[in-house]
Amino acid sequence: MNILITTLWYPSKQNHISGIFVKEYAKAIKLYNEVKVVPPPAEIHNLNKLIEIKESTEDGIDVIRIYYKKFNFRIINSFLTYFSVLKLIRLLIKKKWKPDIIHGNVFLSCLAFIPIKFLYKIPLIVSEHWSYIITRKLTFKNIILMKLIYSIADMVLPVSEELCRNINTYINVEKKCRVVYNTVNTNFFYLPKKKVEKKRKEVIAIGGLVEIKGFNRLIEAIALIVKTRTDLHLTIVGDGPLLKHLENRIKDLNVSKFVTLAGSKTKDEINKLFDKSDFLVLSSFAETFGVVVIEAMAKGLPVIVTKCGGPENFVKSFCGIVIKNNSPEKLADSICYMLDNYNKYDSVKISDYVKNNFSYETIGYKFNYIYDNIIGKNKE
Repeated sequence: MNILITTLWYPSKQNHISGIFVKEYAKAIKLYNEVKVVPPPAEIHNLNKLIEIKESTEDGIDVIRIYYKKFNFRIINSFLTYFSVLKLIRLLIKKKWKPDIIHGNVFLSCLAFIPIKFLYKIPLIVSEHWSYIITRKLTFKNIILMKLIYSIADMVLPVSEELCRNINTYINVEKKCRVVYNTVNTNFFYLPKKKVEKKRKEVIAIGGLVEIKGFNRLIEAIALIVKTRTDLHLTIVGDGPLLKHLENRIKDLNVSKFVTLAGSKTKDEINKLFDKSDFLVLSSFAETFGVVVIEAMAKGLPVIVTKCGGPENFVKSFCGIVIKNNSPEKLADSICYMLDNYNKYDSVKISDYVKNNFSYETIGYKFNYIYDNIIGKNKE
């Protein structure tokens, strides 16, 4: 089948991290189907043409980027968004590549494709990732659009059970809602043959340096721990608006020897950091899933996660610890326990669990099964 993936975020030269989970989805889906990805159309002031469509192969995935000339009138820009998508579909059909399914990622990415669904009778499904649904930060306009798009969509596929429950508080889509987790490349993140030897116990945390990730509290937890023991070091991977604040917090709490802000890292660099780490901590207030958790677990690492909407659905007792909140005291207690017990967790069992439940093969097969069912229903 031909699957056209639309998305609100996707990696680019300017930002190699944005929407990387959609790229992972695309790779999983490509195992069973033909795939093209369409990031959101971009406005450009000095574009020579009214609309420009560029197709390229990025890391093995066909990516179609749409650009349109930006005007000072919002209504014109909105029209060009819809028109450019229509032009794209006509171009694909002319090339004998009519989509069998439009697979949106985040409901807003589907808005411009609603006319396409009806004009060309192409089923539309939505994979939902947006944490704003869990944190209740959607604007009134977004709530209206969400209800519209979900009511039109053939299926809604949130990435966690908690996200599914939250969606159903806005609009009842229970009959066409099915949870499909995020995926991980288990041929890239896999159990190392030999752990790197080190003098101290290495803890890793990964995420954007924003309030919702709870890094303030994680650093405070480290400050509590080092009052009684100093056999650990925390590496926080990520960048964001709280960088200076967290740097100052580390100095104020006098934990510079125990906490490193490593900045943004590539997947290759993160993979190497996992090899040096003993366990991962996710201290978030809210997550729709938590891809870094399954990446760490694929490497055989045990994890500590907060009950924040996503990871508590898939972190089993043999994988690590789920704590009810991210208070510094709770985090400190859990980290101290893990410092003494991380090597008692069965790393092979953890890694195999990820392979069996979150690999490209597993998630790609689930999507393919859903596609087959949708196409079958539309033929009836």
